[in-house]
Amino acid sequence: MKNKTQFSSFRQARNVLFACAIAALAFTSCKDDEKVVPDDVVQAKKAIIPENGKQYSYKIVDSDGTVETSVTKVKSVKDSAGFSVFNIQNIVKVEDGQYPVDYKAYSNNGATTYELEMPAVFAAIIKELRPLAYMEDIDVTGFPQYQIFDNKGTVDSPVTFKGAPINLKIKMLIIVEGGDNVEAEVTSRITYKSGKVVKEEAVTTPAGTFNCSKWQYSYVVVTRFAADGYEPEEDTQAVNVSLWTAPEIGIVKSLEESADGESSLTELQKIQ
Repeated sequence: MKNKTQFSSFRQARNVLFACAIAALAFTSCKDDEKVVPDDVVQAKKAIIPENGKQYSYKIVDSDGTVETSVTKVKSVKDSAGFSVFNIQNIVKVEDGQYPVDYKAYSNNGATTYELEMPAVFAAIIKELRPLAYMEDIDVTGFPQYQIFDNKGTVDSPVTFKGAPINLKIKMLIIVEGGDNVEAEVTSRITYKSGKVVKEEAVTTPAGTFNCSKWQYSYVVVTRFAADGYEPEEDTQAVNVSLWTAPEIGIVKSLEESADGESSLTELQKIQ
């Protein structure tokens, strides 16, 4: 008889894997002021990139009450093809460790582009699965990913995504205490859908009040878990994202909401 507790532990680790994979790309109690941002601020057309030399601290609150933190900073800036490329690191701190996500950002032709290569976070999260399973094969495709913001940030300004859907496949042997180990496979497909600015407003957080553009877009995650001796499980999650950004700061606040009522709220806490 297979150990169901072991499978439960595996699914928890699997959920962490996909949550972090999504968080790596998705580039919290807040008060929103309905005051419209002045046109002269919006028309500045400045890059939506954190300022070099500063550190940005965030609080992340999930609907199940889990509270985590993250810190974002520019590691270095290099000139390339006539514009500056910012190498940025975001470190997400969770209960059992921390996971770094490195990416690039640059502003060119009136748009800010975030470029994400294969995130190192995958290796760190897979390490979490190793006490529960032997990894036989891991295949990840769909990188680099590009998220492109129109610097104007006015209503209807677009945010677009470039890159194939992200596909993750893990073949493994799940360790079952007191029984036979089980062959299993987890696959996930993450597809982003472009969006736009729906509002301009001032947002107040513990870090201060910021003139923001509120962007809305979405993504869909299809996950399938199959194991010998068990019925395959498939889950499709559609997630709506609201993202508040400010020029020369980047993300001020974000809210992700799934159709089943789960949510994740992120808020800028401190700039230092």
